[in-house]
Amino acid sequence: MVPGIGPSPDKMLQGRLFSYPDAHRYRVGPNYLQLPINQPKSPVNSYNVDGPMTFTNPQDPLYSPNSFGGPTADPTLYEGEHYHVTGELLRASASRHAEDDDHVQPRARWENILSDTDRAHMISNIVGHASAPEVTDAMKKRVVEYWTNIHKDLGHGVSQGLALS
Repeated sequence: MVPGIGPSPDKMLQGRLFSYPDAHRYRVGPNYLQLPINQPKSPVNSYNVDGPMTFTNPQDPLYSPNSFGGPTADPTLYEGEHYHVTGELLRASASRHAEDDDHVQPRARWENILSDTDRAHMISNIVGHASAPEVTDAMKKRVVEYWTNIHKDLGHGVSQGLALS
């Protein structure tokens, strides 16, 4: 639609106004904003990368926080609102609590489900990926620390495989 000109009251046209952009995005793919003709004047900073029809290849990980930077939220832009309902509520990012443990289920799988062969294969797979040339020594130490949080035997096996012990 041309800016400043509204659609007619035709119901068919109004329905198409919603469907056409979606159809084009489906046809071109999730990276439609990377097409030179579709690119905004200011670059888009997000973790939506890769996939079909990608034109740029930033090679950055798709999670935050990570070791390579990337877009992060600016806490000064939104300080949150405080108001009472039946208690104090705050609109803010989630924070971890002492009782939060992300390693309970993986630890149970390691201890109760995997056979010795499966455990050896898992360690081998982790070591294989963490031995890639682009993985720095600092990253390898973090890998060992992460897997040690799940189970000390798993962390020890990864550490031995990476020759960090």
